[in-house]
Amino acid sequence: MNGNYRLLSAPGTGSAIVEAMLALKGFPHVIEDFDYEKVAAGDPALESKNPLSELPTLVLPDGTVMTESLAILLYLDEIVREGTGIRDRLLPPAGTSDRARVYRFSALIAASIYPTFTFGDSPEEWVSGEVAGRELRKSTDARREELWKLVEKEAADAPYWYGDQLTIVDLFVGVMVYWRPGRKWFSENTPKLTRIAANVAKHPRLATVWARNFRS
Repeated sequence: MNGNYRLLSAPGTGSAIVEAMLALKGFPHVIEDFDYEKVAAGDPALESKNPLSELPTLVLPDGTVMTESLAILLYLDEIVREGTGIRDRLLPPAGTSDRARVYRFSALIAASIYPTFTFGDSPEEWVSGEVAGRELRKSTDARREELWKLVEKEAADAPYWYGDQLTIVDLFVGVMVYWRPGRKWFSENTPKLTRIAANVAKHPRLATVWARNFRS
């Protein structure tokens, strides 16, 4: 597929996960940044592309619009540029139990951990009253920590979650350690994920992505 991908983005958010994938694959792309606060309130410019007004949104070279970060990562991983070979793939070989594990935990992060921010960040959108809002925030925070500990338990004693090979699980981990409960909590409770995130951040193809999205 020729031409540029266009990533609708807000620095430091989940769009950084897709930006990292584009960089790793070496795909030509342009980034259109949105103000995160305006997006949260409903940005007409974004809604015209994604009715949910959520980021990331990726516009393919042929104009097709993709949403949902995991779907985007899986789609982009299928595209292997001529001459690059399997080493550029971020999934273990098809039909193996290793790929099944990566599918399972990338889906767990996308479908179970990621939504805790959707409901916990703005509880007033989902429940009425300050007490209920505080309780929703507290319960989603606790659930997130519980799930991260499960991801930690299944991580390899290796540079990356699956082993020596970088996978899409690592991209989620590398970005999301910057979010609640924060890097101090990860360092104290999930040493393997902390190590993995550090390895992702210093990957030679990702230095520019991390400098753009994370200041520290």
